[in-house]
Amino acid sequence: MNWGELKNEVRDLGFEENESLEEYRDILLSAANRAMGMINATIPLTARYDFTQDGTESGLKRYDMAELTKEDGRRTFLSFTNTPVRIGMDGTYGSFNDFEIEMGRVLIMDGAEAGDFSVFYKKTPAMVTSATTDDALLDIDPRMDYALPLLTAHFVWLDDDERKATHYYNLYDQFKSEILAEMEDKKIRARIIGGI
Repeated sequence: MNWGELKNEVRDLGFEENESLEEYRDILLSAANRAMGMINATIPLTARYDFTQDGTESGLKRYDMAELTKEDGRRTFLSFTNTPVRIGMDGTYGSFNDFEIEMGRVLIMDGAEAGDFSVFYKKTPAMVTSATTDDALLDIDPRMDYALPLLTAHFVWLDDDERKATHYYNLYDQFKSEILAEMEDKKIRARIIGGI
């Protein structure tokens, strides 16, 4: 979803005219950022950071993900998610488990490990500002595109019509619950057969 689409959805949910968007501009910006933050807290946006080690270094290498993943000087790294993967020099692809985490953001590994590595992390959404263009894509998990206008509209129209705002929040909450239940159903479950 882009910024223009979100604005139009919120306008329509408020049963307003285009002129009202200008009147509510600051409130809309604040509401959209608050909604993206809330959504990201439960259904996080994930990203990937790739790097290569040639395996010729000795000792430990430290990768500060908070620094390495900055965008325009803004911290985007929230926390690690999933196990890093490696494509080895022989072309094999698989999980990479020989690492440690410091301070919740620094990946530490042996400099002698060779390969192309991918680290997965939860990402903070970029905030919308008055300079954001209508075609700018919003930083949100695509599964939540339907829910973002509902939660944003809740915050925008809360002062004008509490009943309408509450209705939109309830629709958002129901949709979020359905997505969370779907995510839970899709989690990989392991079953151990045999053993000692």
